[in-house]
Amino acid sequence: MILKGKLVHQGIEVPDSSRSYCGSAAKQPQVISFDEIIWAETVGNAINLSYIQLNADKTKGELRMTRLRIEDEEPQSGASPPVYILNEAYADSKRQKRLYVIVNPHSGPGHARKLYHDHAEKLLKAGRCEITLQTSNYIGHAEELMKDLDIEQYDAIVCVSGDGLPHEVMNGLAKRPDGAHILATTPICQLPGGSGNAMCYSLNGTVDVSVACLNIIKGVAMPTDLMAITQRNRPTRYSFLSQSWGIVADCDLGTDSWRWMGSFRFELGLLIKLISGNTYPCKISYKLACPEERKSVIAYFSENKASGISQKLDEHSLDLKYGTVDDQIPQDWTVETHRDMVNFYVGNMPWMSSDAIVFPYTLPQDGAMDMITWDSDVKFFEGLQRFIAMTKATHVNNPRLIYRKVVAYRLEPLSEHYLSVDGESYPCEQFQVELLPRAGCILSRGDYAAVP
Repeated sequence: MILKGKLVHQGIEVPDSSRSYCGSAAKQPQVISFDEIIWAETVGNAINLSYIQLNADKTKGELRMTRLRIEDEEPQSGASPPVYILNEAYADSKRQKRLYVIVNPHSGPGHARKLYHDHAEKLLKAGRCEITLQTSNYIGHAEELMKDLDIEQYDAIVCVSGDGLPHEVMNGLAKRPDGAHILATTPICQLPGGSGNAMCYSLNGTVDVSVACLNIIKGVAMPTDLMAITQRNRPTRYSFLSQSWGIVADCDLGTDSWRWMGSFRFELGLLIKLISGNTYPCKISYKLACPEERKSVIAYFSENKASGISQKLDEHSLDLKYGTVDDQIPQDWTVETHRDMVNFYVGNMPWMSSDAIVFPYTLPQDGAMDMITWDSDVKFFEGLQRFIAMTKATHVNNPRLIYRKVVAYRLEPLSEHYLSVDGESYPCEQFQVELLPRAGCILSRGDYAAVP
């Protein structure tokens, strides 16, 4: 069936036989948005159109294909209708991206391979992406693959996994002689194949695979801040998401053997740890990016959000301004000892899972990390309420939860517990973290989707 289409400002107007008007069988027009269109080409006497139809709040999508004939006059640009449609649909985004796709079949509940082959692959191919497929076979494999990858042959690296695989990819690229340049100019993306999928949710506002594919197909490369981590006698590592010490790290890494449960393992681990009443003594030192009063944090966020998101890619140094964990703590840092710490959490993206917007005041290029701390002045139900409040970001209103913007910090564990970096286990020893402005690269469709 060939539909009659009309070019309008937002896209292509076509009849929608699925709707009725005032109870009649009359067809009511719908508009296929340019934002949803991923390919158009003339085949025979009609245009073959591929698009990902989004729901009202753009959290779910479905691949659609239709044949149509443009009934009105040629576009004013003089281009043929398919060329005009693609120009409007892609604007500044590169078409037919060359993707290096890495699938981790062991991520989360183990569904990553099925998710890719049953869903993601056909979407990426419908957008005419060129795909090189690779499987990550063991821990550290992706990091090894990055050392010799001919990066000039690809427009983006796509991780079908949880948040651990992007962490490996990033650190593998950083080891190369041209690591700083590659990290700053090569987008690293995620299709939601793990338990947490925080990168996917932070960039898309959903973990729906169709929406994530649309962001990859049509996204524009955008700089993002990274974080450099040093520990004694170890090479510098890089983090894009978070570091946690305390109850969150225990709920994550302490439930690793429960990955078959999916994201529910976090909730179950949380209940167990809250009941146990564990504390996590540590010493923290930090340099503030702005005063720690909540109004100052909000002002910092608002000012950076108002300045907009830059899409200019340029190489930024991976050199450390504040030294390493082996150096003396600078005199202008604040030093605190917490004997009863319950949760120490630092993040560089807003969502840590699909139901937890932990850091609502973070932005991809604001030059700061968001730090949350709370001590053991809470009972079981209040602690549970704080975590429930993270689903709507209202936890930041709690006066006993401290929310800071920092540019660097150091943590010294005073007991033996888990230390989590981007959801990966790190040695439980003193470490220092420094914000590296605009040192990384992601894909985004015009804005940072999940910023409140």
